Parts: sequence; C-alpha cells; structure tokens
Amino acid sequence: MDLATTPDTLGKWVVDAEEGRAYHEDEERRFLARVRSPVIDPRHHVRGVVLIAPRAARLSPTQLLGLVAHECGHVATRELDFMTREAAFRDGEWSSELCADRYAFRWGFEAGIRALAMIRSIGHHCVLPGDWIEYEGVRLKVDRNFFIRPVRSPG
Repeated sequence: MDLATTPDTLGKWVVDAEEGRAYHEDEERRFLARVRSPVIDPRHHVRGVVLIAPRAARLSPTQLLGLVAHECGHVATRELDFMTREAAFRDGEWSSELCADRYAFRWGFEAGIRALAMIRSIGHHCVLPGDWIEYEGVRLKVDRNFFIRPVRSPG
C-alpha cells in the first residue's frame, strides 16, 4: 500500500502476506485433523509492518505520537480483544479501530489520540470514549472500555 497516494490514511498496520497465507494453510490442516473451527483472520497471529505516510510529519508531536501509538495498538490487538468488541457491535472495522485506540489509551497516549480526533474519519475510526454517533437511526456511544453501546435519545 502506498500511503503517499492514499489521501485519508496517515498510518496502517499491514500483515505480512506470505506469513498470513502460511498461517491459513496451517490452520486448514489443523481443522481437517481436529475438526474444529479455523481462525479466519491471521492479523492477530502473524507479523507485519506499520506504515506511516510521509505527510504525517506535518502533525504536531502529540498527534504524531498518537498516530504511532494507535498503529502499534493494531499490532498489540489479540483475537479476543477484537472478537468481544465485534460481538457487541457487528462492525469489524470499528471494532479493530477501537481495539487499537484502547491500547494507545492504556499506554498513556490518550492526549495524542484525542488530538487526532479532529482529523480522523469517523466512518473508519468511529468515535472516542464518551462521544456518541448516530448510526442507522440509533444513537451509539463508545464506553470507557471501548465498546459501542446504544443509548437512549434525550427527551
């Protein structure tokens, strides 16, 4: 992926494709041998790289640290982190992004993530804890544990 030509993306966690294929092949063999459900997404089990776009150099130091921490949060995300959030609200993209933000917050980069909020795409990243969004006619709020929860409309 060339981040220099992707206008909305400043950073990305990319799974090593070869290792991902090998992981799937191993899982398929295990499935046939043990008749259990294979893991569908290798991103929580294989190595990869974090890419940062050159234009990220224009960010403030706080925003840049937040960006790097968020991308490292994708690296740290484990399957259980992702699956519990995805089960609570069926949107894999938002679940993945919330997991990454959760790790960045835990590591002390909340200020950096909040500083990035004004330039992040809500459609891709969702919102941060304490904020809400209207989605398909339902008001949703992200709680302090980075789960998306429906909330009652005031009034």
